[in-house]
Amino acid sequence: MSEVFILNAAVFSTLVFWGIWGVFDKLALKHGPPVLVLIAINSLAPLMPVFLLFFLYKLDAVSSLSAEVFGWTFLAGLSYFVSMLLYLWVLNKTEASLILGLTSSYPIVLQFFSHLFLGEPLVPMRIAGSILVALGIVVMGLSSRRLEKAGADNELNLPVWLAIIAATVLWGIWGVFDKKAIELSGAIEVFFCKVVWDNFFELALVAFVIFTVRTKSESARDFIIGNFGTLFNATSGKLDRASFFAPLKSRGLWAPALVSAFCLYVGGITYLLALSKATASYVVVITGCYPLVMYIFALLILKEAFNRVRLLGILLITGGGTLAQLTQGL
Repeated sequence: MSEVFILNAAVFSTLVFWGIWGVFDKLALKHGPPVLVLIAINSLAPLMPVFLLFFLYKLDAVSSLSAEVFGWTFLAGLSYFVSMLLYLWVLNKTEASLILGLTSSYPIVLQFFSHLFLGEPLVPMRIAGSILVALGIVVMGLSSRRLEKAGADNELNLPVWLAIIAATVLWGIWGVFDKKAIELSGAIEVFFCKVVWDNFFELALVAFVIFTVRTKSESARDFIIGNFGTLFNATSGKLDRASFFAPLKSRGLWAPALVSAFCLYVGGITYLLALSKATASYVVVITGCYPLVMYIFALLILKEAFNRVRLLGILLITGGGTLAQLTQGL
């Protein structure tokens, strides 16, 4: 089996599984706030290290779990976690369409980081492809009714701009950290390290949610809801403490969340496999086309409406993905 075939199969699998993940994520969000969906999706995280460790022993690959691999995967996980917090904070402050437009440019940022820190070449066609993909994501996002003013302030002050820039930069460098780890070990080994760190970030998230809901300090709760209300579906500034955890008893939340988790994990492994076969700049741009696959599944499963604006988004992402694919060997 050729390396090119493995790379293309890994990219294709990543696009499919991440596309399905996005659809079932939406289904779960119909039954609970985003933060509970996140907790449900990550509920399998404690089992994953045990499951993967069994395979690592079978493959005699435990020795490749070095401190360096754990270090790079920690930086990758931390950069993603912090960027998500910044993204959600900004979502409470200004228009979601603007945030989506600016942060979707992270593959472009990655092109330059991969050149600086990994020595990968700057390929003009790949940069052009990432720009088209980013534009396509923005266009498809603008066609959604949910992209309305999310926060109460809706003002672009300096802290908001700095948070948007920081989130975009952190998402951009995330792929560099993953590539650094994959250069030292295999895809399964790196994925094992990532899910180990995921458990720590999951614990931090659970502690944050419990504190927010259970705290007797109204000022502390008001501060959190004022800055991260979108996580709790409480952008009005109020939180129903008595019934907040009730969705966790619902099969309607758990069924799609577990499917979403499965797809997210499989897509994560195939993404790392692709990253072991090609440059980070190529893999991040081409797998960044998954919103196109997600939309196709949304049309089929969720029966979402099709319109000309979304068609334009599809054409832009397809064009960008095609340009990126043509640079596979560069």
